[in-house]
Amino acid sequence: MEERMEKIKENNTEKRHSQKRAGGYAIRFFGCWLLTVALAVGMFLFWIYLSFEMRLSAEVIRAGLMVLYILPCFLGARMVRRSCLPWKIFWGAFLGIAYYALLLVLSFLWRKTLDIEQLQLTIPLMCTLSGVAGVLRLGRNTNKS
Repeated sequence: MEERMEKIKENNTEKRHSQKRAGGYAIRFFGCWLLTVALAVGMFLFWIYLSFEMRLSAEVIRAGLMVLYILPCFLGARMVRRSCLPWKIFWGAFLGIAYYALLLVLSFLWRKTLDIEQLQLTIPLMCTLSGVAGVLRLGRNTNKS
């Protein structure tokens, strides 16, 4: 009877660990990235609405765009952290890079050219660092005694 119980426990453990393969991680990351993009689209549309309704100046619109580069990456990285992926910092940085790449591709498709301003290092660094910051656990003691 005990041998049978141990065998059932081993089978359950194998089933749980078999789901945590590299393909599963990529699918989880892709899901988090899609949610990040959906969140960013909603934020961009809301920002467009606000900027037209309130007739904001160009400086205020640029500042809002900076927030829209940082905030979706940060929130998407929080989702990556919650999805139990290994190497969380790598996945957070990759999420920021993928978000910036999507923005760059969409801008190129819209304008048919790339601006020098878009190729500067500040925007990809903001996206990447906000992705890394989103996966970090600051101020919490993770040691359980």
